[in-house]
Amino acid sequence: MPPDSLHYRLVYDVAQAGYTDWWFPGIGVAFLALALVSPHFRRKETRSLGPWANHLVAGFALCWAVGAFWSTYGGYRSMRSALRSDRFTAVEGRVRNFQPSDPGDHKNETWEVESGGRVYHYAYVRSSLTPGFRKTSVHGGPIREGLRVRIADVDGYIARLEVAP
Repeated sequence: MPPDSLHYRLVYDVAQAGYTDWWFPGIGVAFLALALVSPHFRRKETRSLGPWANHLVAGFALCWAVGAFWSTYGGYRSMRSALRSDRFTAVEGRVRNFQPSDPGDHKNETWEVESGGRVYHYAYVRSSLTPGFRKTSVHGGPIREGLRVRIADVDGYIARLEVAP
C-alpha cells in the first residue's frame, strides 16, 4: 500500500501529553517542605544539631527542585517548540529490529525505521527522564516488529508518533 493511502492513528504528541516529569522536581519540593516544617516538631534532645542542619537540607532540596525542573521542563519545552514550528524530521516506515524492554525497565526498548534512505534508531525506557515518547510495549506501548509508523523526530527523540492499523 503506498504511504499516502494509509490512515494513521495518533498515539503520542508531546504537546497533548504535557509536561509529565513534574514528579522529579516534586521530590525536592517535598524535602524543602519537610525541612521548613521540621523545626516545629523536633524533640528537645535533637535540637543540638542546630538550625544550620535544616538550612542545609532546605538549601539542597531547593537546588534539587530548581535543577530538576530546569533540566526536565527545558527538554519538554524545546521539543514542543520544535514541533510547533515544524523543526523536526519526518520519519515514515516499518519498525524493524524491535527489542522490547523488560517489566522492570532495566534495559531500553530499541528499534529502527528506514526512511528516505536513512536508518533512524530509537531507544527509550519508561522510567527515563528524556523528553518525548517512551511507553514501552511491556507497559502497553504500541510498537512491535513490522508496524508502520510515522514519526516527528526531534534530535533523535519522538515528539509525535502515529501508527497505521
